Amino acid sequence: MKYAQWTICRPEGSTPEPLIRSRGGQASGGFMKDAETVVGYVWSDCDLTGLDKWNFETMTHLEAMAIAQDLNPECFFGDDGTIQAPQVAV
Repeated sequence: MKYAQWTICRPEGSTPEPLIRSRGGQASGGFMKDAETVVGYVWSDCDLTGLDKWNFETMTHLEAMAIAQDLNPECFFGDDGTIQAPQVAV
């Protein structure tokens, strides 16, 4: 799994996940860094070029965790490698 961040294109709200899937990869947003930026995951190797429209960039798992812990210091890696936050009791 690769960690990445990308910007949601406004006003249409597009993200790079459909293009990544069309290239044989899988991508999913994990959490919002801010109102415009998604930190997420890319599974399987595929061509990640040409994603400039979304300011797409890969990062290490530690860089992604640092972003998450800036938002919530209690974030941790789940068994599947995704970044998780503790459940809040209601």
